[in-house]
Amino acid sequence: MDTDADGTVSKEELSRGLKQMELCASAGGKRKRLTDKAIETVVNAVHTGRPIDEEHFREAFVFLPNNELATCSSYFMKVGIDTSAPFRSQPPDKRKDGHAGAHLIAGGLSGCIAKTATAPLNNIAVQGALHSDATLWGTVQRMYAKQGSQAFFRGNLANAGLSIPWKGLDFFTFSFYKQHLLTPDQLEPSDLQRLLAGGLSGATSELLLYPMDLVTGRMFLTNRLYSDPISGMYHIARTEGFLALYKGIDVSLPGSVLYTGVSFGSYDILKRIIKGYNAQAELDSKTSSGTDTSPAPTKLQTFFAGTFAGWCGMTASYPLNVIRRRLQVQGLINTQGSGFQRLPWGIEYRSSLEAIYRIGVEEGFAAFFGGWKAMSLKMAPSSGISFLAYEVIRERLTDESKQY
Repeated sequence: MDTDADGTVSKEELSRGLKQMELCASAGGKRKRLTDKAIETVVNAVHTGRPIDEEHFREAFVFLPNNELATCSSYFMKVGIDTSAPFRSQPPDKRKDGHAGAHLIAGGLSGCIAKTATAPLNNIAVQGALHSDATLWGTVQRMYAKQGSQAFFRGNLANAGLSIPWKGLDFFTFSFYKQHLLTPDQLEPSDLQRLLAGGLSGATSELLLYPMDLVTGRMFLTNRLYSDPISGMYHIARTEGFLALYKGIDVSLPGSVLYTGVSFGSYDILKRIIKGYNAQAELDSKTSSGTDTSPAPTKLQTFFAGTFAGWCGMTASYPLNVIRRRLQVQGLINTQGSGFQRLPWGIEYRSSLEAIYRIGVEEGFAAFFGGWKAMSLKMAPSSGISFLAYEVIRERLTDESKQY
């Protein structure tokens, strides 16, 4: 604004500077210019009739009552004013939220931590999905009677190992798509773009890592079927054909898009809402007590936001997840004398549509939500732990603020 570089801002310079500014006017990132009336209100409120120096300029905007600043008050109170550097009208770019390595590492580790912590509930939920007629307690009793306590952690090493690249890709691609879905005039994504970025992230991870997921699912449902996931993929490709590695992906892919889109998108939306709430609480706290608080979500807020977002995503995609698991193990049905355990249904589904039809007709609508209660209990800690661990690790890796 100090166009003549004399160290002060005149009334005319202030007016011209405000006319040239574009402010972020909504959560969707739309920009707008101040009206002439708003500019006049600000200039008259700030200017005292003499040129404004840097200290006066800063204090005028920081301490002026909210209603005097009209449309630009929230902008200045949120962004602050840095007069030690050349003036910039653009607020901080929210797209710069850490380098790619931080998203990959933090996402991978968070997935591994969450998987290990909730392995028993996950295994109970998977068995419940396959035995739709069993109660939650009945599923627990049957698992313990067959294999003891090891049944609750069977396949966890493979699942935790798979979650490292899977979650790493999820968080990395979510950040990537969020950034690249922005239009040139946007500073941050809209809520719809957040949901879309989550869906694209889920599709990317699913297409790249689905064969590994298929193998780990079979390893859980059968005793020592494959020595490791790599040999399992080789065995399936050799005996059933390469396309068998993607058996059930026509159901799994939309399920993954739904789950990741809803969970990641809603988590990001909740985080934005929480930040806005905390920012207002921060202003109220400063006004009433002079104390300073951080607008970023606290650890507890992050945990509960992640828990709710994950539960929403799981519920939205759960029927497709049930069908996916059944289709993935089709090659194991009616294989007598090979040591494979017999699965609870008696025929092989020829397509995803047939699976949907026969499950609905023969087992009822409730079969699509078999094991849903156990999965809901699992998602309570798992998703919350995953998002919280991701935020903590990412901030450490990128050396950002230590407060949440």
